[in-house]
Amino acid sequence: MAKWALNRCECGHSFGTMSNSSMTCSRCGSPKSRVLKNFDDPQSLSEAVAISNMPKEIAKDISGKLSSYNRRSQKSSSSNAHPSRLIGAMREATGDDGQLTLKSLSRVLDRMEISETSAEKLIGQAEFEGRLLREGADTWSWLQQTS
Repeated sequence: MAKWALNRCECGHSFGTMSNSSMTCSRCGSPKSRVLKNFDDPQSLSEAVAISNMPKEIAKDISGKLSSYNRRSQKSSSSNAHPSRLIGAMREATGDDGQLTLKSLSRVLDRMEISETSAEKLIGQAEFEGRLLREGADTWSWLQQTS
């Protein structure tokens, strides 16, 4: 059962709601809106709201770029940059003191011939996910155990 709804107000503004909440426009406050589409997760709804509220020409351009990105992403996920391999590289690059540096991770990625991502991107993603904590200019420590 879809839990999230994309709504369009009579003023033309699109907004999202939970299925059982009131459909009051976030721009003009009007209760006069209709459900355009339902979603199972808030992330999909968020993307749909953003696309619905941008000019059609820009939406078409971005949609094409997203499709291209998704195709490239699927290709690289089937390559040697499997998530468990990337975590393994990060663990291997972690020193005995528990510190991970950009330099050590870059060396390990080069040695493992992983070129689909960079040390900066990996560390940034791990930091975003709450796995790493920045300790210094280019030093991080692990916050949680990974398998």
